Formats: sequence, C-alpha cells, structure tokens
Amino acid sequence: MKLTTMMTAASLAALPGLAIAQDISFAGAEASFTSNLDQEDGSDFSSNVFRGSVEGRLNGQFIGQLDIASLSYSGSPSTFEDFTSATIHLGYEVSPGLAVGAYYVTESWNGGDFKYETAGVEVAYASGPFAVDAATGAYRPTKNDTFETDFLRIDAAYEVIDGLDLVVDFTTYSDNFDTELNIISYGARYTLDQGLYGEVSWTTTSGDAEFDTLSVEVGYAFEGGTTFKPRDWASFVTLY
Repeated sequence: MKLTTMMTAASLAALPGLAIAQDISFAGAEASFTSNLDQEDGSDFSSNVFRGSVEGRLNGQFIGQLDIASLSYSGSPSTFEDFTSATIHLGYEVSPGLAVGAYYVTESWNGGDFKYETAGVEVAYASGPFAVDAATGAYRPTKNDTFETDFLRIDAAYEVIDGLDLVVDFTTYSDNFDTELNIISYGARYTLDQGLYGEVSWTTTSGDAEFDTLSVEVGYAFEGGTTFKPRDWASFVTLY
C-alpha cells in the first residue's frame, strides 16, 4: 500500500513535467545551397554556402531555432577562405503571422584562425501574399582581428501567383574602417507544393565599395520552413 501510494504521488508530481514535454513540438526545418557569383572584373569573391535550420516550439508560441552554415570561396580572396557558423534564435509569436526575437551567432573563419560573434534583435511578419523579415545586429571579433560592423537587414517577399514570390532584400552597413555600404538584392523564388524551391537574385551595392553578384539558391523547406532568416555573414553581406 505504501509503495502504491509513493508511486501514485511520484506519478502525479511528474505530470507537470510531462505536460511541458508534450508542449514542445517540431515546427519546421530548411536546408539550402547557394552559389554567389562575383560579376566584377579583376576580383573573384565567388562563394558557395550550405545552410540548415531547424525550429521547435514551446506551447506553440515560444520559438527556438538553430541555424548552421558553411561557406567556401570558389575564387581567390586575399585573406579569408571559408567559415562555419552557428546561430541560436529565441523568439515569441505575438500573434499569427507576427514573431519577435533575439539571436546570437558564433562564426569561425579559416579553420578557427579568425572568430567573430553577432548579436541582435529580429522580427518576422507575414500576412496574405506579403512577408517581411528584419534584423539589426553588431558583428564583433573575438579572435585575431579588430574588424567590426553594425547593420540593418530587411527581406521582403510578395507572392504574385501561387508559388512565385518576388523578393527584395536591403542591407545598410557601416564598419570601424569607415566603410559604409547600401546593399540591395532583387529576384524571384519559386516553391513547389512539396517544399522544394529555387531562387535567383541580383545583388548590387552603393557606397565605399562596389560589387555585383548573381546568386542562385536551391533548397527544401520542411513543414513550411523556419520563422527567422539566417544571420551569418553571407546572409547580410552577400559578397565582399
């Protein structure tokens, strides 16, 4: 009788934990490959980027998202060769279609010779055919460099017909070497019902450095993909 009572009490005590565990759910994932093709004569910062993201939800509204990315230059940049990064997003769905959050990125270049971190806040909004994702952040060195920059990034998409989105992305960027850039990308994305998608975009800059980039991306969104966009270096500065 005592053992039965203890087991019953233990079972009851465990119920809140079980309830919380049951409220944690898989919300979506995404995997993609992007080829960025440098269009400038005399330079070659062309690169390939692999990305993966997965999202979970607590009680349907609290968002946890993990991104990983790996970039390698297919051209011949003078200093940096490749990077790997990991991003954690923590967010909250304020209402259907509107989420706010904060994120942290750790990034390692050239096998760990140079390291950086990024932290900032973000918002994602979708209503009907229109969607926008915006983030501001501070990119700072943690090993072997003094480079740092602050940026604002806005991604917008409008679905013109079923499956076809027109996309426009804008970044304003300033660093501690007095370089200021405005970066704009525009293109189109087509998504199949199964989640497979392809995107083609053109990126151009104005300011203290100029480059043009043709980007081709293919990917797959599981369960509609993830809430927030990637925040690695190549996600807000396509080239350079």
